[in-house]
Amino acid sequence: MNAPTACETSPAPALSRLRSLPPIFAGAWLAPAIILWVLSPALFGNDRIAFRDVSHFYTPLYHYVGERTSHQWFPLWNDRCQTGMPLLGETTPAVLYPVRYVLGRLPMSAERQIAWYIAAHLILASVLARFSAADAGANAIGQTITSLAYPLSGSVFFLFCNPPFLVSAAWLPLALSMLIIPRPQNSLRRIGLAGVALAMMTLGGDPQTALHTLLISSMVIGIRVMGVRAFKPATSRTDSLPQFAVLVAAAMVATLLAAPQIVSGWSWAGQSDRVVSGVSISEADQYRVAPWHFAELITPNLFGFLLPVYQRISVLIPGDGRMWTSTLFMGTLPVLMLIDRLTRWRRTGGDVWIGIAVGAAILSMGQFGWIWTMLHHFVPGYDSFRYPAKWLPFFALGMSIASGVWIESKSLPISKKSLLILSGLAIAGWLSVTLLSHGYEPTPNTTIADEFWGPLDVDGAVRQITLSILFSLACFIAIGIVIFRAGPRTAGWMLITILAIELTVSTSWQLATVSTDQEQALIQTLRQGDRVTDSAERNLRMQQSALWPAEWKQTSSSNRLQVVEAHQRMCWQGRWHLIDDAAVLNNMVTVGSIRHAQFWQAVKQRSKEGKDIDWPAIRRWLGIDQTLIQSNGLLTAIPNKAADDALELVYDWRSIPTGSVTQADCKNRFDQIASGAAGEVILAMNQLSTDQPKSKSRPNTKSSEVVGPVVSETPGNLVVSVRAEQPALLIRPVFQDGHWSATRRRLPLENSPESNLRSEWTSCEVGEVDFLKQGIVVPPGTWQIQFRYQPWWWIPSTMAATAGWMILIGSWIAGWIVIGLRQRPKSPNSGVLR
Repeated sequence: MNAPTACETSPAPALSRLRSLPPIFAGAWLAPAIILWVLSPALFGNDRIAFRDVSHFYTPLYHYVGERTSHQWFPLWNDRCQTGMPLLGETTPAVLYPVRYVLGRLPMSAERQIAWYIAAHLILASVLARFSAADAGANAIGQTITSLAYPLSGSVFFLFCNPPFLVSAAWLPLALSMLIIPRPQNSLRRIGLAGVALAMMTLGGDPQTALHTLLISSMVIGIRVMGVRAFKPATSRTDSLPQFAVLVAAAMVATLLAAPQIVSGWSWAGQSDRVVSGVSISEADQYRVAPWHFAELITPNLFGFLLPVYQRISVLIPGDGRMWTSTLFMGTLPVLMLIDRLTRWRRTGGDVWIGIAVGAAILSMGQFGWIWTMLHHFVPGYDSFRYPAKWLPFFALGMSIASGVWIESKSLPISKKSLLILSGLAIAGWLSVTLLSHGYEPTPNTTIADEFWGPLDVDGAVRQITLSILFSLACFIAIGIVIFRAGPRTAGWMLITILAIELTVSTSWQLATVSTDQEQALIQTLRQGDRVTDSAERNLRMQQSALWPAEWKQTSSSNRLQVVEAHQRMCWQGRWHLIDDAAVLNNMVTVGSIRHAQFWQAVKQRSKEGKDIDWPAIRRWLGIDQTLIQSNGLLTAIPNKAADDALELVYDWRSIPTGSVTQADCKNRFDQIASGAAGEVILAMNQLSTDQPKSKSRPNTKSSEVVGPVVSETPGNLVVSVRAEQPALLIRPVFQDGHWSATRRRLPLENSPESNLRSEWTSCEVGEVDFLKQGIVVPPGTWQIQFRYQPWWWIPSTMAATAGWMILIGSWIAGWIVIGLRQRPKSPNSGVLR
């Protein structure tokens, strides 16, 4: 065997004798302090967090859910989106998630609530990462490094744009450490904590990461069973239960604790276009991490930022894809650890956290890595999930914990070679992007531009990248001085200080905020013309010419983010209509029904074929009373003329069994409506009605004369009076997902001897009407009818989850009491006979 070189064996004097941190640096306060400082404009000032889904999707959505939960314990139906949809079934509203539930009831604005929601989960990610590092064997210095690197890494911090995925990233350290780090005689505690963490991911709106946690834990345990030395636990501690048993039990506990959310999501997924039709691999692969982006580990801004000026220079590389996170940077120490381990792999080997980081990195590449493609094709149900980049938190966690363990290990000294390699990579990266920029010669026909942020600014990108490289080189020099010159008393806190500075700068560059005062002023200016009627019951958004101003794509501006956010809010982009308590038929949703997808496919196909579309007929059919025309970033409202009542009686319909509905049935009916031909109403129900008359004659009355008054109405409940001269079909423009039920009772005629007597309530089936609405068959007479949204699974699943939480909390309290009694000091006179 060749003797190791001096470069490999000579330890850095400071790192080989690192001492414990002073109390001021040993605590877990540093990362939370940085998080609060970086987010302070949105937490304490007049700014709000902007860009992507956090702005136009989750800020108004969580505000809406908070308003609903402040008046109702557990709202189940959302009447503000499409023709109605289950509120829990979409998962992302996080209706039952405790943190969102508590924040949603606080007297704060929607913008302030979402900021504190993000801050709370970044802090939670830091605390739980520190806990996991301690379990993995890191002491105070390593724990502090992990608690900084994980939540402030680009892979996690930039998830402020997608709060449900940030929630999962926050709970991930607890779930993964409980599942893969054995503990002696503590299996029940592991099962309970892992189950809670997995349940919180699901309740927070991201069951996909919970599934990923189980998958990667299974792989780790399976590799251990095969005897791979690198993946063996660092200690010889054994559990009272096999590791696979702990994994299965934790999954069962999580299923019990999140039962209402899981059952609701499962019920709605069975009707969603994503699950029924599947997600194509090209759509699922839209957000992936191209391999060259892992070079961002060496510097915060190696490929340029996207906004407010378009400087994302990596777009020049074929196959770069859409941006999920602006950078993968997580500080110099983690990448230094990786290089040091790779350059001395034969001597040091690997460990489970390095394996998790490498595996997650490959999975996040999507079709660049074969493992994710196999998951998409061969794991049942996985093809309904999207975006390989969602694996990035596993990469960040593996790198962070491996760094925390490595920095304190006396057997893993840093070599000068590692710092030289890191500096060389930084310079090589700068040369690469410089050469890449020189290869781009914009012309009127080849200019690359973004519809929001304008043409690609190559020169500005090079300047920003150069600044980032110089910043990182300065940090490399500082770390080198600390490692090879600092004494053991100061090395630890100096390394942590450098890492904290790096991550503070990086996260400050990533955060996107806008001024709420400027936004409202700009909106008022834009709305000086036609305005949207707030009292409209249901709106239909239509496009006329370009959605956004053409000048955005042609010019750049440092104030563009402010302008874009104001236009999007004014135009009700995404779910901004929920802030104004308005209903929109074709708004953005996470998981929509396949019926709505089929409707819009039929409209698109009809337009492609050059056939006319009778939009007034469609608006009357769906109960639309206001059309919103978006053009060049402005919204114009057009009230509809003499729309039919939202509730109506029809006397001509055709009944078909629910189970026999085909896609062709839906398309034919939608084509019929779009052509302007009223046609025969289709009623789909399990028990076919026998009340339909043979005569097709329609009584000479208007709906307004026979329907009403509305006795009471809430999103999940409607009570109305109806008078029918012959068997009729009462229609509501509300989607029937299978969980709407109805009851009716006959009302006596006025001035009759029985005018004070009313019959008992009897149940009747609610069927699908024209596939996007619902209705019941009403016999002749005067009736009071109640529609109620009441899923059969709600009460049993809620009772099961409540019992699970009570048992879990009760067992923990009992355990603490027992431990306290065992540790109570004995009396000096105990055991003495008096």
